[in-house]
Amino acid sequence: MTDKPHVIIYTRPGCHLCEEAKQEIFAAGCHDEFTFEEINIDTDSSLARLHSLDVPVVTVNG
Repeated sequence: MTDKPHVIIYTRPGCHLCEEAKQEIFAAGCHDEFTFEEINIDTDSSLARLHSLDVPVVTVNG
């Protein structure tokens, strides 16, 4: 058996698109089929530089 896919969503506080993306991910009804992690890009300067204008960013196994 393989491991569950790992979903990461890169967000920042006050981002309404980030909240909508999280809602859509869990509304799919398969949240028990993957692991989920939310990362606030504002806590890491390199992530903030990389994703500042792009949040939300969603990755799977990557």
